[in-house]
Amino acid sequence: MASIEAKSQTLWELYRNNSHANTVMEDVELMRRRADTIGVVTTLAIFGLNTATRFTMRSRKYTEYSNYSPKDALYHIKGFK
Repeated sequence: MASIEAKSQTLWELYRNNSHANTVMEDVELMRRRADTIGVVTTLAIFGLNTATRFTMRSRKYTEYSNYSPKDALYHIKGFK
């Protein structure tokens, strides 16, 4: 990662007066920030879903109906006859 930063810095020093190069550098920085944001959001969402799944699977209601197929479990939980 440090080599990418060094190359970016060198390009900026060489072409900072060139408007096209400057625009491209800004676009690359924006894409990197978005990728970081997407990575953080994805990680937090997966962690949250994993935690919710673990709590659900440990609950008594889940273990009571875990012997049924999903369709049968829904049938029994909602009280359909």
